[in-house]
Amino acid sequence: MSRRARQRRHGGGDRGRAQAVRRGPVRRQEELLAELARLPVVLTHGDFSAGNLVASAGMTTVLDWATLGAAPVGADLAALALSTFVDPVEDYLAGAGGRFERADVELGYRATLALTGAGRVHWMLSRGMRLPNGYEDFILSRAP
Repeated sequence: MSRRARQRRHGGGDRGRAQAVRRGPVRRQEELLAELARLPVVLTHGDFSAGNLVASAGMTTVLDWATLGAAPVGADLAALALSTFVDPVEDYLAGAGGRFERADVELGYRATLALTGAGRVHWMLSRGMRLPNGYEDFILSRAP
């Protein structure tokens, strides 16, 4: 494969960073899944991303509940963060009104973000897609 093709395949970024995102959580997958299993389970949207949120007249409406289910507390935050590059933990905790332990929300968010992010990086690269700028750094900076 030519250098140009490799760069295109890896988003023109540092190949080592993409590999770190793909391999790091995979090596720890069993450990991360075990940690997630001990967290409180909550109702989840399942695809909580910026594209499924519509703000109008001071209210936000969440669309597309086809993937409604149950998951560890904080898990929905991972999909939202991966679509916005914004850490939603503080807003979630404020809205939860003390219902959940900060450590549980953080773990659910960070472990899900690492596992989901690794899967998405693998999926994008396997299709020759460019990774969004800063994607790898965002994932690695929040991995547990």
